[in-house]
Amino acid sequence: MKQPPPKNIHEILENTVNVLEESKKDIFDIAESSRQEVATVKEELVTVNREINEIIDKLTRLEKVNKKARIKLMEVSRDFKHCTEADIKKAYEKAEKTSVEIAVLNEKEKQLKSRRRGLEKRIINMDKIVERAENL
Repeated sequence: MKQPPPKNIHEILENTVNVLEESKKDIFDIAESSRQEVATVKEELVTVNREINEIIDKLTRLEKVNKKARIKLMEVSRDFKHCTEADIKKAYEKAEKTSVEIAVLNEKEKQLKSRRRGLEKRIINMDKIVERAENL
């Protein structure tokens, strides 16, 4: 509902002060919600970093297992006469399985790092909003 126009300078000043007070509250609310958003995004960033470290650890272990599996596959393939078909198949399957797991984890690591970059950018942008709101 629109208010009637002010009648004197006192009413104009009073209206101006009221508008400034409301604007001040709005800016404070923006700053506060931005701070909360920064805190939430930082928590998410910690989780993403933890997941990346876990994947890197798994990759390190899997790469060692894969290397041993490929060596074993080479050995049974070379010594074909003394190994059974089941031994060769088992060695092949283990090497293949770990190779697939490595590929999947590499892709997941790539996605998480991309997500981390996005979160870091969001934090920077939200920090700027907080700073601008505080300056206002």
